Amino acid sequence: MFVRNLLLLFAFLGASAALHAHIEPPKSPDERKNALATREKYRKAGVMRATLTQTSADGKTFPLIEWKYDDQGRESTMVMYDQKTGNKTFVTQTYDRMSNLVLNADRNETGQISEMNVLEYTPENLISRVISYDSNLHISGTMEYTYLKNTVLATKYLHNHSQQYTITYVYVNGKNTGAIQQDGAGKLMMRTVNQYGYDGMRTLKEVYNSDNQLDFYYTYSYSANGDFERIEKRSPERKLLRTDAFTYNEKGLIDTLTISDADGNMILKRQYAYVFIND
Repeated sequence: MFVRNLLLLFAFLGASAALHAHIEPPKSPDERKNALATREKYRKAGVMRATLTQTSADGKTFPLIEWKYDDQGRESTMVMYDQKTGNKTFVTQTYDRMSNLVLNADRNETGQISEMNVLEYTPENLISRVISYDSNLHISGTMEYTYLKNTVLATKYLHNHSQQYTITYVYVNGKNTGAIQQDGAGKLMMRTVNQYGYDGMRTLKEVYNSDNQLDFYYTYSYSANGDFERIEKRSPERKLLRTDAFTYNEKGLIDTLTISDADGNMILKRQYAYVFIND
C-alpha cells in the first residue's frame, strides 16, 4: 500500500493536509511551490518538534502524531499512535539535494520495517514513480505517473504487475481542476471537481460517486494570510454535514482544528503543540 492508507486518496477526497501525517509528492509546479513554501514557513518559525493530540466528544484526549523537523523545515521523523491499541509506528523520511522526499520508511516498536516507499522524480522535481515494499522488503505495489498535456495519469500496479486503479488529474493554468479515479477495468470509482477564486485559492471541491452522482461537496474559506479558516462539507441538497474550523498561533502555524456536526456539536478537536529552536 502506497504511503499508509493510500495517501493519494486522502488528497483525492479533499481531506485537509492537517488531517493526515504523510507528504503528498508534487505533481505540478504549483504543488511543489506550495510544499516548499510550507517548509520555509516552518524553517523561519524555527520549529524543532510538533505534537498533535486529539480530544473526542466525550472529553478523552490521546496523542496522534509527533513530528521532528530538520533545519530546513522538513519533516524528518514521525511517531504515529494507533488510537485503539496505543502502538507506535516510527516513520523516517529522507530527502535528496533538491529537497525531494525520496525514502519513506515505517517501523514498528521493535524496529522492524512494516512498509517502505522509494520515490523517484522527473528533472522538474515532480513525482514520477513510487515503489512500495512490505515488511519482507518485497515489492507490494508501484505507482507510476505519466505527464500529458494538462493532465497527469497516476497508475497503481499491484505486486504482480496487474493494474489496480488509475487517477487522472486535470490541470488548468497550473491548478488542479479535478480528478477521475477508475478501477483496473476502467470503471469509474469516483471523481472530483475543483473551483478556484480570482485569488487562485480553491473555493469548492465536489465529490462524485461510482454512479457519477454528486455525493457531497466542500466549501473553503481562508484567513488574510491564505490559511484554511473554515471548511464545510455539504450534501447535494446543500445541507450542512460537517464543519472544520482552524485557529493559528502567533507564528502563523496551525493551533487547533475543531470538527463539528451539522448542529454545531463538537465531534473532535485536534490540538498542535510546538517546540522551537529558541525555546
